[in-house]
Amino acid sequence: MPIWKPNSKSLDLKKALLQRCDDIIDVASKRSIEHQTKANIWGKVHISLGITTIVFSSLSAILTFYDKQIIIAISSLFSTILASCLTFLNPANRESKRRNSSHKFWVLTSKAEQAKLLINTRVMSEGNMIELTEELTKELSLLLKELVDNT
Repeated sequence: MPIWKPNSKSLDLKKALLQRCDDIIDVASKRSIEHQTKANIWGKVHISLGITTIVFSSLSAILTFYDKQIIIAISSLFSTILASCLTFLNPANRESKRRNSSHKFWVLTSKAEQAKLLINTRVMSEGNMIELTEELTKELSLLLKELVDNT
């Protein structure tokens, strides 16, 4: 594989490829942070619902020894509603999906940063640089499409 020797046309190509890598890094890193933030929110929802469900279930169990039927019924109702929310919202699964998406975008960001280094150091032929940038663009498109399909 021949080493890339720049001329004015190839310098424009290099600049365009570096710009494309910067664009991919920008989009992928923003998406990674966005998904990480949403994963954190779903994690907090999961913990909050879980702890509150435990508290109301325990309260219901303790109150069965007393003659407070209305309080027992209300506490049981709350624990049932919260358990239903845990089941139907499935925050643990949503958190996991968001963390997985965040990781995929983070990996793509790293790949684009490595590609920039390779393009800057000219250790690849022009064809290989173009191919590498096209692969990164395709990977970004697939990740974005995957997210649209899963929402």
